[in-house]
Amino acid sequence: FVLAIVAIIINARYQWLPGSVFLLPDRAGAMIPIFAAPLIGSMFLRTHGALAGIISRRRLRQLVGGSSVALVCLCAAGSYGYYIRPGLAEAPVTRDDLRAFEWIKHNTPPHAHIANNYSDAGIWIPMMTGRTVSVPHVNIINWSETKLQLAAMPARYIYIGARSVYSLPFEWTPERVESLRPTPKLAFSSGDARLYQLQPPLADVISANFHKLVEGKGEIAGAIGLVSPTNCAVITKPHIMLRWDPSGCYLFNIQLSLCSNFDNPLPVYNSYPAVQLGASSFDITPLRRLMPRDRPIYWRVRGLKNSVQGVLESEIRFFQIGK
Repeated sequence: FVLAIVAIIINARYQWLPGSVFLLPDRAGAMIPIFAAPLIGSMFLRTHGALAGIISRRRLRQLVGGSSVALVCLCAAGSYGYYIRPGLAEAPVTRDDLRAFEWIKHNTPPHAHIANNYSDAGIWIPMMTGRTVSVPHVNIINWSETKLQLAAMPARYIYIGARSVYSLPFEWTPERVESLRPTPKLAFSSGDARLYQLQPPLADVISANFHKLVEGKGEIAGAIGLVSPTNCAVITKPHIMLRWDPSGCYLFNIQLSLCSNFDNPLPVYNSYPAVQLGASSFDITPLRRLMPRDRPIYWRVRGLKNSVQGVLESEIRFFQIGK
């Protein structure tokens, strides 16, 4: 039993067991009482039989009842101190976020797509309002497909939650949103929870240039500087993060291909082009299984700056997946 639990915990890191998506530690932990119940019951019966000849039946019932109540109180106190109390202090959703969700539900179009932070209450927008977000919380079994599909939808709103529970390489902040031109309109705020709406010129530029950004050619080649991985890099680490210099752009299309002319894109990108609003990095670790080893994988980034300069384009680099 102990070895099985240890194996499940290790599997959460390497996912080598079949059906690993259902064997996450928190889910496996909830099943522990099921396997532990027969063992505890057997121990109780043995103890009861041993004490039956020493202690009277009435006294034994009192002892068992009192011990059970004490155990329940101890578990409740432990749960409150270890889970509930820290959870209330670190929960990403606050009362201000709930007010914002209510406003979004009644004042935005049903098809509204909202750019959000994964580290705050924004990940709860789909469940609470029925609107889609650019960075959702989904099951890991279809994470890459869902993420890329939603990223391909141009956002008309940007949501910043009242409480960020951890830091990420890129997060929307009021300063970052208000640096966009034209400045997005503050559609709703409650405390530190804010919803911005992209103004018509900016939103129209995104809509008008979206397909050009994904399918067309950059009008100014080399204007976006690629940071990492370096050209000709051999990647052996499990995580792969593409990074670039935004160069003043606010919407980016990340392209990967097995050919330098990008006629042979990676399969998932053929259906769901990866488009990021305001980012300067993109995690392609979920696509690692699609990348052949010891073969060049070319990548470039296109960026949308404004209606005058249009689409900018980076140089082309390649990397390889090592053993």
